[in-house]
Amino acid sequence: MTVLAYQLRNQKKSPSIMQINRTDLYKEVEKTKMGFEKWPEWIEKMVTRIILNDRYNKAKSMKKKKAYNPRKSTKIDMHGSIHMKDNYFN
Repeated sequence: MTVLAYQLRNQKKSPSIMQINRTDLYKEVEKTKMGFEKWPEWIEKMVTRIILNDRYNKAKSMKKKKAYNPRKSTKIDMHGSIHMKDNYFN
């Protein structure tokens, strides 16, 4: 129930939060052997980690898209003189 509450509260920040497998998260928190009263804090840390990871991956993919992208409008003939066809403003 606690995980579901965090998912619903943060789903706008990161849609992938809704894909968290609550059963797996429950098994993981049980392995820590911490008291039940500390679970909400632990769950919040895990959800925050997921949100930050999503934002990092999104920023990283955006950066890759902005990598060097040569203009395709310039044409150079290799034999003879150089001809440039620039359709940049068309």
